Amino acid sequence: MAESNIEWTDVSWNPTTGCTHYSSSKNGGNECLNCYAETLTKRLKAMGQDRYKMGFDVVVEHEDALKEPYSWKSPTTVFVNSMSDLFHRDISDNFLRKVFKVMNETPQHTYQILTKRHTRFEKLPDDLIWSENIWMGVSCGTQYSTRRIPALVKSKAKHKFLSIEPFIQEISEIDLTGIDWVIVGGESGNNSYEREKNEKGEDKFQVIDGKVVYTNVLDDNGNKIIEKVIRPMKEEWVRIIKDKCENQNVPFFFKQWGKTKNNPNPNDPTLNKEHRYYAKAGCQLDGKLFLANPTIKNDSIPKINIFGDEFYVMDEFEELNSIWELKSYLPLMNKELYSQLKDNIKKNGLNDPILYMITSEGKKLVIEGHTRLKACIELNKKNIPVKEIKEDFKNLDDIKLWMVKHQFQRRNLSSIEKIQLAYLSKDTIEATAKMNLSKGGKNTEVTDHVDTNAEIAKIAGVGRTTVIRYSSVLDKGSKAIIDKLNKGEISISSAYNSVKNTPEKTIKPKIKVEREPTDIKHYMSIDVATEHLNSGFIEGIVILKNKEQINLMNNIQKSKFGVIIVD
Repeated sequence: MAESNIEWTDVSWNPTTGCTHYSSSKNGGNECLNCYAETLTKRLKAMGQDRYKMGFDVVVEHEDALKEPYSWKSPTTVFVNSMSDLFHRDISDNFLRKVFKVMNETPQHTYQILTKRHTRFEKLPDDLIWSENIWMGVSCGTQYSTRRIPALVKSKAKHKFLSIEPFIQEISEIDLTGIDWVIVGGESGNNSYEREKNEKGEDKFQVIDGKVVYTNVLDDNGNKIIEKVIRPMKEEWVRIIKDKCENQNVPFFFKQWGKTKNNPNPNDPTLNKEHRYYAKAGCQLDGKLFLANPTIKNDSIPKINIFGDEFYVMDEFEELNSIWELKSYLPLMNKELYSQLKDNIKKNGLNDPILYMITSEGKKLVIEGHTRLKACIELNKKNIPVKEIKEDFKNLDDIKLWMVKHQFQRRNLSSIEKIQLAYLSKDTIEATAKMNLSKGGKNTEVTDHVDTNAEIAKIAGVGRTTVIRYSSVLDKGSKAIIDKLNKGEISISSAYNSVKNTPEKTIKPKIKVEREPTDIKHYMSIDVATEHLNSGFIEGIVILKNKEQINLMNNIQKSKFGVIIVD
């Protein structure tokens, strides 16, 4: 048994190894072109793994592997033959009987079998027992390969599924009658390169730190020679299958986009390895997860309701719940510091409590201590200290601002670190300010730019000018300057002077810009205008007879005014 990285199973069990390509360009699309089992077999063989010493092209039956499932203590979902095809022509009927006997005699486990060789269904021994714990599936990543589906439906298997992976061609016509589950995923392997051969015609390689490193051939320009290219999966193809599943009431599992460039959302949070549902290239579709999996007892995705919106739960621990939107808001700790934190908690326990708030539904939402919570979960700590925070949070942005401000109380930070931390709240501050303005204007949409520098300066405990200079460096400075600034190697003033004194590459002609009425704030209520005057958001209130007079203000104003029209 080996723990599996495949999202829809727990472990893989390989009673046989080795395979040969079955799908090719001649029969509707080469699904076997970038076979991960072939690549991994070569790597394992190079590392001296005895089970793979015959290579990929030789199918081997492993009698010793048949006893493994009997030793597994907990009920397990098992992918059978991730490194081979159980229905390959070179696997004997007698060995198939032995594999099925193991599955029949271990009903506590759920077995998933996947094949491209659908024609062998009709030739299987009649005495094979398809017990309830066996799920049978066929791979079909092209329209042509859907011809495998009828043979699956007619088989004696109690449960049947499709793996549309690698999804390399559009499938517009597909009937899911008799199918109990559909998995979709893009081609996700790494690009393969033509490799340098030794005198025996075998790939040249070195084993470095237990990993096989191949020698790649370079062309005349010093570039790697591409032998195989990962084929993209298109968004519209995925939607066709998803809609088919919904129309025919078939559970739909969206595994991943294959390559990051295939993902229509560059901000997909599941691209981050720290995300609970991380998948190569991400696995969200329209901002949602589709992970239906009837082969496990509970495939529900835990969610939590916060201020009327639902969020996916990242961690569940002793009634605590965390969400990605807060867990990732502050910079994630690097591996070295995290390792030190974990060692400290292991030796001394957790001293600072995990802070949480109570949601309207009575759930405990973590608002501070996400990294420490992760360490406690990994260390299997029990009864960790926690503390409820009773703040009048109105929305998620309020929590984010609180998180940033709280960091200044917990940590000894330099001025640059304070500004960097406070600067994370720039968008949040602007969103909150616009929301408050909108409420003041009776839900009128606010499109004006909101000056956040003063609020950032207040949070960081520095002058507004310092924040403006920091922002200028981020906007105009070179990567080298910004890196030095963020590492604390140069001061904000030095970085700003460097940027300010850098000559422009092109001299832009001076253009007279007429004032737009964006600095004029139009209020419907004198009370709201007075409140904003007292808070310093505006510097004065002007009462005009009609809207036309605003144009006169635009030509002469030098400060921010609030305007009330009295008709």
